[in-house]
Amino acid sequence: MKTPFGLTEKEAQERLKKFGPNVFWRELKFDWIRFLREEVLNYFNILLFLVFLISFFGGGKRIETFLILIFLLIAIFLSLFSELNFHHLSKNLRKYLTKKVTVFRDGKKRIVSAEFLVPGDLIYLSKGELIPADGKVVNCLNFFVNEQILTGESRPVLKNIGDEV
Repeated sequence: MKTPFGLTEKEAQERLKKFGPNVFWRELKFDWIRFLREEVLNYFNILLFLVFLISFFGGGKRIETFLILIFLLIAIFLSLFSELNFHHLSKNLRKYLTKKVTVFRDGKKRIVSAEFLVPGDLIYLSKGELIPADGKVVNCLNFFVNEQILTGESRPVLKNIGDEV
């Protein structure tokens, strides 16, 4: 940080290109190979397919044989439906978790998405806000942080100038 007024917009754009966005998960694409390996080729489905083959070539009743195959295909379809639904929900969840943060850029307060925070940004926090990135306290007054999820400490911890958060 060069000034007590935050980064310039140009510096922020350069750092965003250099360091990338401030995200804690990357967007996952649906992996068909993983789906085939883990969901289709699992023990239950392989066993069901072997029972189908034994019934088909062993002279079992045709209706029972094809019912086994239908149950196998239904199990695979339901698994695919469940995986695609989860994938769709996880993509949409990111939209709802987008957090807005007040930063100082060009000496003025601006509201930006937490995704566009970069190293060196000065973040302005109010009571009750979540800290959107790791950082160092540069100015504060009675600044308490709830670190329970990180350290297990049940009481808020007092932070002073120079402390890491």
